[in-house]
Order: sequence, then structure tokens, then C-alpha cells
Amino acid sequence: MKSAVIQLLSTVWNNAKRESSYREINNSMIESVCIAIRLGFKFEPQDFKDIKRYHIYSWRDGDGGQEWWAEEFYKLAVKKRNISACISFEAWKDRKPFLFNDITCKPDVKRKKKRLALGSEFHWDCIGKKPVIVEVTNINSDRIIACQYAEIEESDYHRKIQKRYTITRENLKNEMSVRKELVEKMK
Repeated sequence: MKSAVIQLLSTVWNNAKRESSYREINNSMIESVCIAIRLGFKFEPQDFKDIKRYHIYSWRDGDGGQEWWAEEFYKLAVKKRNISACISFEAWKDRKPFLFNDITCKPDVKRKKKRLALGSEFHWDCIGKKPVIVEVTNINSDRIIACQYAEIEESDYHRKIQKRYTITRENLKNEMSVRKELVEKMK
């Protein structure tokens, strides 16, 4: 039996007017995935694989450099705390989550031991110095890239990369251990 997510996508796919443009159908499919995530639909572990397989022409997954759409789904699932969507996405990507304490997700929401996604901000490089705020800019199966930015007033981009960090799960685990020890010493 199809999950509610796949039923929603199948309904949109099967009932779209065939004279609709590819862009309209594609955008409707993308919005349907977002609706399912935002409303807390339960995703089965296979759902993201099925979405890719059954709705390939409506799904941007890296063909033509559109990998970021897939990561936007993950980012939304993390933000909305739709854990079943996160797990389904991670199964599709064959990727374990990057979990870390002290994550700051915009706008100013602090969480503990949550998944990192594109755009997640957190304090890093805390050992023995003032921590810096970094933002996740890239994720792959074994590492994330997080950047520390310097504000620039006279620029179209308003930010300049001050330092780029390549962070593994082991780095995250070590940082959390050191922080835990520091907190224990302060008691």
C-alpha cells in the first residue's frame, strides 16, 4: 500500500493537466513534497526513493546541477522537525545524519542534539578560544562544509567567507565531548 506522501504525489501527478507546462507540473510536485513535510505527513523509509523513481520528470536531484532542491527538502524537514521525512531522505541518500549540540536554526531558535542541514548555524571551534558562528553550506555522506562569515557593508553579497571548515561526524563528536567536560569542570 502506498504511503500518504506517495498518494498525494500520485494524485497531483495523475491529475495534472497534460497541457500544463513542465515548469508548472514540476513546481506543483515540489510544492506537494513541501506540503507533506510542513504538515507532518509520516514518510516511510522508502518514500524519497519512490518519489525519485515514480516522479523522475518532476524531481530535480542533481541533473543539470539542481542537487540543491533535494537538500532544500531535507532543510525543511529538519526545520519542521519531521523526523520521518529526515529518515526517509537519509535512506535515499544513504547518508547518516550529522547531529550536534548548540545548533541555532534561523530565526534564533536554539536546539540540542539536532540534525544539521543547509543553512544551520552553530558555534564552532570553541576549544580554548572564543567560539565562532558558522553556517552549513554543503553536506555529503561523510562531511559537511561550514563557513564563518565576515560582514561587508559595501558588497552585493553583504558577507565574505572568513574561514571555511570541513567537519566530519568524528569532529562533531569530539567537540561535544570537550564541551561536556568543560561544563562538568564549571560545576
